[in-house]
Amino acid sequence: MDQPSKTDGGSEVIGMDYDSVSQNNDIDDESGERFRFLQLKIEDDNISVCSRRSEHPPDLHIREDDEHHTHTVVPKTKLQKAQFLVKSVIEHVLFRVFTVLLILVDVTLVVVDISVTDLSNETSHNINLVSRIIVTYFLIEIGFRIFYRGKEFFKSCLDVTDLVVVLATFILDFVLGFLAEVNYGRLGVIGRALRVIRIGRSVVIMVQQYRHMTQAARKTVSQNKRRYQKDGFDLDLCYITKRVIAMSFPSSGVSGMYRNPIQEVARFLDAKHEGSYLIFDLCSERNYDASIFHGRVERVFIDDHNVPSIRDMIDFCIKVRKWLSENEDHVIAVHCKGGKGRTGTMICTWLVDCDMFTEAEESLVYFGDRRTDLDKGKTFQGVETPSQSRYVGYYEKIVKILDGEAPPVVKLKLKSIRITGIHTVGNGDGSDLKLDIYLQKTNIFSCKLGKKDKCEVEFSKEKDVVEVSPTEEVVLYDDVKVKFNSNKIPKGYDGCAFFFWFHTYFVENNRLLIPRDELDNPHKKKTHKIFTDDFSVEMVFEPCS
Repeated sequence: MDQPSKTDGGSEVIGMDYDSVSQNNDIDDESGERFRFLQLKIEDDNISVCSRRSEHPPDLHIREDDEHHTHTVVPKTKLQKAQFLVKSVIEHVLFRVFTVLLILVDVTLVVVDISVTDLSNETSHNINLVSRIIVTYFLIEIGFRIFYRGKEFFKSCLDVTDLVVVLATFILDFVLGFLAEVNYGRLGVIGRALRVIRIGRSVVIMVQQYRHMTQAARKTVSQNKRRYQKDGFDLDLCYITKRVIAMSFPSSGVSGMYRNPIQEVARFLDAKHEGSYLIFDLCSERNYDASIFHGRVERVFIDDHNVPSIRDMIDFCIKVRKWLSENEDHVIAVHCKGGKGRTGTMICTWLVDCDMFTEAEESLVYFGDRRTDLDKGKTFQGVETPSQSRYVGYYEKIVKILDGEAPPVVKLKLKSIRITGIHTVGNGDGSDLKLDIYLQKTNIFSCKLGKKDKCEVEFSKEKDVVEVSPTEEVVLYDDVKVKFNSNKIPKGYDGCAFFFWFHTYFVENNRLLIPRDELDNPHKKKTHKIFTDDFSVEMVFEPCS
């Protein structure tokens, strides 16, 4: 089928103009293939709410040298490598936990020294010795921070306060300790002064370590997702395009210690895009007070590791187009919990809808590249759940075939489900499996294969196949979820053995075959001892009369 024209009403996508692109825009994927991401050039930036899909709000790809992010400098010299190594140790969450434990030990020793009146001289001396070792540790830790941060350390008031407090108490601790040993007449006064200094030092350092601990925890949770670390911000947040932001959940309370603090997210958006941002909250499992963001929050309820409905995807793109078309300064910020799967699904849908990318796969690769900081790790931080990627692919077809309109309802009657490569899965014959089928998130059919409850089951050991046929009519249409549970198989996403989503409009010839790598949970390499290469699920339908 011919693709619809990409030129209409003064809007034009420059698709392969390589001559206008600098070499800095090239990236390599894992297979070594090179990609170039190009600017989207649009002349008309005053688009009405009623515009068709062919008219797009202006936006730009993010280039590698964009102004929104600082980039990790790859260490080359011996000094840089040493600084990188020290930084990775000092900022690791386990190092921070150890430091907090030392503070608690220091506080405990001071309490013992105060509360126990009949301590022997040797015990009191040992307590003082341990306390001095701890403050020496704190001083060395600050020295290491100065080593890898350099001048940046002294630009932070909190870090400088850290240095002053620790250095001053270090000097006073040793001076007063020496006086206590040589001036027995004033031992009591000096001892009390030492205790006060140590308690004060512990309080200040604990406050500072809370800051370092939360920073380390956030980096651990966000892994190697690209972060915004400029202008006093450190957030699990990045610009996918000049007008589209992806971020993790704005959190408060305990979760705010290891995810984006909601007040910091609000401060960032108000500072960078005051009055010009709209947030899309994709979390069905948690929420927050939208008034923090001046009420500019749209909810789309998507379960974790699952997919939006096709209707939700279309409505999302309509709202995004309307918002971005109203003012060229308008931006959107999209989040789920981790700012990866559901967030990537919806953002990639928009990138396809606005013709920034004409292929779903291209949008998925681009989002993953923007969200992943390869300088900090090799873990892919894009959309990786097969059903989510499948739905972005569906949306590509909606754009090309249906011009962005909702697909017509196609009803199919389930005839059978055929599972191949079953011998390494659970009991090896499907008898441990429980099947659940959901229609628009409502469970409409369940059966236990071992009990042949509401279904007929045929197992062939020679063919390594189990086939399930419902004994009651099961009519499916629109968004469908098929889920298999077993107490003999480790649970993965969605708390089950494996599952997948599909839309009936895109089923061809009344058959849907999904191989292992396109099933949710079996797609993970760590499960491949259970789900071998020939594992697959095939659904056979017949048209509804």
